[in-house]
Amino acid sequence: MHAMLFVDDPVRGNPLRPTADAIRVLDGEDWLSTILIDHLLQTTLKGCVPDHVLIGSSDCYSYFSTYNDKLDKHDCADAVQTMRGGLKAYAKSEFRYISAACHQGHYFVVDVTFDSRQPAIFQQVNVYDSLSITSRRRATAVLGRLQRFLSGFCFHGLDHNLLLLEKQDYIVQQSCFPKLPEAE
Repeated sequence: MHAMLFVDDPVRGNPLRPTADAIRVLDGEDWLSTILIDHLLQTTLKGCVPDHVLIGSSDCYSYFSTYNDKLDKHDCADAVQTMRGGLKAYAKSEFRYISAACHQGHYFVVDVTFDSRQPAIFQQVNVYDSLSITSRRRATAVLGRLQRFLSGFCFHGLDHNLLLLEKQDYIVQQSCFPKLPEAE
């Protein structure tokens, strides 16, 4: 187990308890919510996910933004240093990061394999978006937050981190957008 969770990993994190309202909406035509996805991941995958596979919570995109904001604030320097210490473990081997979000019948999934020890930090970046017309715009925002998080907290001070700092869209340039059936 790593010293710190990567992004509020629902599988390795604290127990989740979805509300009755979140479950009740499944009786109609509503789609699965991200909190229910997280709950299902936690209850079905706990103990089955290898250490090198990181599952992002449904709230991981705002998690990245919150922690990236701390990089810019001088009054958060101690918190940033503490996080860097715990997240350095993610710079020591290859990891596969997967997260999914679902909202109003639309899903968005990222699947990223990264290894800061390799010249090409990102071995694979796949973006699955049920509304393919939004893929690149949304991916730029989401993956940009992930790249900044990795750079600021996991790879800080490493030689390969310079690439992430200089080319802020590096992860997006490495991305594939497989064609999927679109949501109706």
